Amino acid sequence: MSARVENGGVQIKDVNLSMCPYLAQDGPRSPHVRWYQREKFIFISIEVLDCQKPEVSVNEDEVYFRGMGGSEMLTYQLDIQLFKPVEVKNSVYIVKPRVIEFKLEKKEPGWWERLLKSKTRHHWLRVDFQNWRDEEDGDEDTNIEEMSWNSLMEGFERHAQTTGQEHPINTMQRMDQEIRNSIENADKRELQDKLLRMKQRNAAAEKDLQKTQAELHQRKEFYKENAPPQVKAELAAAIRNQAEQTRITELDE
Repeated sequence: MSARVENGGVQIKDVNLSMCPYLAQDGPRSPHVRWYQREKFIFISIEVLDCQKPEVSVNEDEVYFRGMGGSEMLTYQLDIQLFKPVEVKNSVYIVKPRVIEFKLEKKEPGWWERLLKSKTRHHWLRVDFQNWRDEEDGDEDTNIEEMSWNSLMEGFERHAQTTGQEHPINTMQRMDQEIRNSIENADKRELQDKLLRMKQRNAAAEKDLQKTQAELHQRKEFYKENAPPQVKAELAAAIRNQAEQTRITELDE
């Protein structure tokens, strides 16, 4: 970058806006990136919250990412040249709610001096010391599904601190409890509704039974006084049969 003073003012020429996050406000932003390594692999985590429409590509010596995310749905872009080549066909990545993770297989096993081909220091790039292992510590394979727990929890803490919103873990726990309570309350209401309907059905059935019994009693008294002996016998048998067929569901209070 060069600058010259004219008429008491400063004019800036040949400024690379892509290297200055404060001047390049309208273009894509550089996401926070963390990395660590093993003898055979490079692990990269690109921290973008709720990434939408991610564009990702991995070449032998390059990793490219572009996507929208964060609380304001800003556009983030990363295009880096790697320190050494990697095996593209054996490298993988996964997009998660708060991070995009890469597991890149080194073309030649060994410990890299740095991640990038350039020695330039970048404010958005840092070492993942939570997972870092030195060469003398030996090597062990890391599953890409397990590598992001520390970065995930740190992302939760940073989100809560920068936005002032509830910690995502607390939010999930609260929502889980609310769902449990709603299910329990729904079960109780459903049971109460069933009991009420059963009581109403039994009350109606009991009323019908009482009405039927009253009608039968009236008919019985009438035929006792007016029917011939043979009809009285048939009436008694009919009353017994109808009484046996009439039932009501008893409900314990």
